[in-house]
Amino acid sequence: MTLAIVLPALGCIGPQAGHRDGYASPTEPTPAVVTNVRGIVRDAVTRAPVPDATVTFEGTTAVTRSDGNYTLERIYMRAGNITASRTGYLPFTNALALNGGERQFDILLSPAPAGAP
Repeated sequence: MTLAIVLPALGCIGPQAGHRDGYASPTEPTPAVVTNVRGIVRDAVTRAPVPDATVTFEGTTAVTRSDGNYTLERIYMRAGNITASRTGYLPFTNALALNGGERQFDILLSPAPAGAP
């Protein structure tokens, strides 16, 4: 009678350099990076604050206060697109990389041409 031993392929190769216990662990999660993004939305021509603008980063949304300030809290992504919009202005989109902690990102909205929605 022959006895066969079947071992899972992961982690059975032997010690791996750089790991605490010498073995690779495919289930170790990557630590979450949490970022709060704050900034002010201003008119690109007058530099006046723009109240009631909608600022969004990959599904997290804030509306600017009367002083143009916004806060997007507890973003877990490392990169994505930030957008801003308000009636009377052209939409704004920009790629944004995040590294955790606090991030300041100010936005200039360009007024829409006369007659534009």
